[in-house]
Amino acid sequence: MTANRKLAGALGADLSSGLSRVSMLRPPGTYNYKHDPRQPVRIVGLSGSRAYDLAELVAGLTDPKPPPPPYVPNTGPVTGIRLEDPSIEQTHAALKNLDAREWMPRLTGIELSASGYMSCPFHDERTASLKAYPNGSWYCYGCHQGGSIFDFAAALWGRDTRGVAFVELRADLARMLLAIELPTPDTLRQTPVGV
Repeated sequence: MTANRKLAGALGADLSSGLSRVSMLRPPGTYNYKHDPRQPVRIVGLSGSRAYDLAELVAGLTDPKPPPPPYVPNTGPVTGIRLEDPSIEQTHAALKNLDAREWMPRLTGIELSASGYMSCPFHDERTASLKAYPNGSWYCYGCHQGGSIFDFAAALWGRDTRGVAFVELRADLARMLLAIELPTPDTLRQTPVGV
């Protein structure tokens, strides 16, 4: 793909078309109608016996349209959320109301499109159908799952949204996204009496 882009750029070819493979060449004596006025197709050079190594062929050519750098999700707490001595209820509400476009990439490592869509991690699909909303909710138009951050994290991590499993799920999300430590049954059992 990179070699195709470099060759296309060096030859002044159309970079907007799919460059996943080298397309068939137009025969000499015909016209290229992508330009106005049309351009005659001609052979610039021909050597039937010469074989080219791909690295040799593209050596020194620059990539006219390099791919974007790989997506790296933000880590650490979500900025802009400040809770002074938060209660469990305040932390729960803060998590539930976090913009899903902010927390979803942090939990999945997948970048959202500009319109807030991503490929759903819960089913196979070719076109991104899971939508993240600013109010903290999400919905997949492919598999019809949706809900809150708790529903998403539970499905993603294979956990439950009830009882002790939910308390631990919420504590993990609070630690990961808000840098808040919530008590869990395990931490309460470890705390000495009278502390």
